[in-house]
Amino acid sequence: MDIDYYQEGKNCAIRGGSYQDNPFIGKYNPKNEGLIWLRGFKDFKTPDPNCFRCYGTGKLRTDIGNYGVIIDFDCMCNSVSGKI
Repeated sequence: MDIDYYQEGKNCAIRGGSYQDNPFIGKYNPKNEGLIWLRGFKDFKTPDPNCFRCYGTGKLRTDIGNYGVIIDFDCMCNSVSGKI
C-alpha cells in the first residue's frame, strides 16, 4: 500500500501543524518522500499573522553579501486560523 505523502503534508498544513511534523526530517529517504510531504505542506499552509519572521506575509527577504541581490523565499510558518 502506497502512502500519499503529498496528502499527508497537506493534511498537516490544514490542521495547523508545523513543517517540523515532517516524519522524514533527519532521515534517509531515497524516494524523496520528505520533499513530497513538504510540497503538500507548502501548497496548503496559511501564513501565521503573529510570525516574528515574516510578520504574516509568508515571505522572507534577504540580501546576498555585497552583491545587491535580494531574494524572497517562503516562510514555513503556518496558522490554523481561517482554514475552516
